[in-house]
Amino acid sequence: FENGRARYDDDDDRGPLVLAAGTYQLDLWDTAGNTPAFAFAVREPAVVETALTLDVPVEAALATPGDVHVYTLEAAAADHVYLDLAYGGVETRWTLLDPQGNAVFDNLRARYDDTDERGPYVLSEGTWTLRVFALSGATDAYAFTARTVSDTDAVIVLGEEIVVTPTGPGARWSGTFELASDTLTYLSLVAAT
Repeated sequence: FENGRARYDDDDDRGPLVLAAGTYQLDLWDTAGNTPAFAFAVREPAVVETALTLDVPVEAALATPGDVHVYTLEAAAADHVYLDLAYGGVETRWTLLDPQGNAVFDNLRARYDDTDERGPYVLSEGTWTLRVFALSGATDAYAFTARTVSDTDAVIVLGEEIVVTPTGPGARWSGTFELASDTLTYLSLVAAT
């Protein structure tokens, strides 16, 4: 990083950074002429690795700034999974990597249970990795469940009311109908709760 501000101890941390072996230099300079004395530390954050089991809640906290929690999931082909967030902190982020190491999503907020959940995803066979970390030196607590998602397929009959009862977060309901010729249709939402 270049020209990074070093003013606030709760907002100006950098990292975690993956650095290659070698010698590094950190230069600090006073840009305003009145900088007070300050302290900092360069340290190696903890990486905590845990196997993730579908449908088993996870509740944890990042113990020290920079720590990363790494969850691995052994997926079977075509597993449908929804990352159901219960809560996270202000600075909590998460990243999902496929078995080849490609990011499905990267550095996304994991704070609110109604907007920061992810999925559903159809997983390929292999080891998937979910990383949880916090920005700006935070030590946030979080909780989530990697849920198995069930899909429901149905046949729609024109003119008949269909009641759909979701089977859980991330569940997909799919209905199909066929028309023999061009037909004027109207999709009517009868009731929503």
